[in-house]
Formats: sequence, C-alpha cells, structure tokens
Amino acid sequence: MTNGWDKRERRGFEPPPWERDKFEEIARQREAAEAEEAQRRAEAQAARAAKEAGEAAGPSESEMAAMVIQLRGEEPRSPKGAKALTLAVAAFMLSLGAGLAGWSAAAYAGARDAGLPALVGSVIVMLMGLFFLGVSVFLWARATRQQGE
Repeated sequence: MTNGWDKRERRGFEPPPWERDKFEEIARQREAAEAEEAQRRAEAQAARAAKEAGEAAGPSESEMAAMVIQLRGEEPRSPKGAKALTLAVAAFMLSLGAGLAGWSAAAYAGARDAGLPALVGSVIVMLMGLFFLGVSVFLWARATRQQGE
C-alpha cells in the first residue's frame, strides 16, 4: 500500500530567491550562445551552398595586395640597432663556444691519464661549448631572417 507520495507531480528545480538573478543571467547567456551558434551554422550552410553553386569568389589581386600591405604595417618592428646587437652577441657566443669546445678537446686528450673526474669535467665543458655554439647559430639565424617569413 502506498501513501501516494510517489504519485505526486514533481516540480523542476527552482533557485533560491537570492540567486534567481544569477540563474536568469546564465540562462540568457546560454540562449545568446545558442543563437550565435545557430547563426554561425546558417552562415556556414549559406557559404557551402554558394560554393557549390559556384558563386563564391575569392578576393581579387588588388584586395590581396592591400591586405598584405596592411599586415606588413601591423608587424612589430624591432628597435633600431637590435639586429646589430643580436649579431654581435651571436659572434661573441660563437667565439666563446668554439674556444670552450677546443679547450675541452685539448683537456680531454690530456686528461686520459688524469682519471675520471678530469674526463667528466672536460666533457661538461665540451657540452657547454656546444651549447654556446648552438645558441649563437640560433641567434644569427633569427637576426638575419627576412621579416615576414
């Protein structure tokens, strides 16, 4: 025998009165997002239909040239002298890396009889030299790269 409690009508969730405005705002945002998504789908469908019909044409060459010129103007310019400074730092790091690599090669050849710590030290110095060489090549490539590529 049931008391009828399972047969009564269930009400939906109702937010507390002090948070009702927040729930309404969330509902409005959700509706706006759904409307925007529906509009986006409609535009995509219209673009697909236009493309299938052959009516969709890309921008002309003059429009493309104008867009490229506008984009070129929006690219950030490096400060005057930054390229020269970067090349100077790259040259310094190249010479430092080459010097460290050469010195560690000579130390490695002389340290064969000195023991393991001397060999490990020369290998560490060699790795540092190679790191400096790699960074200098990277800086040189970044400084000499043409803008826009």
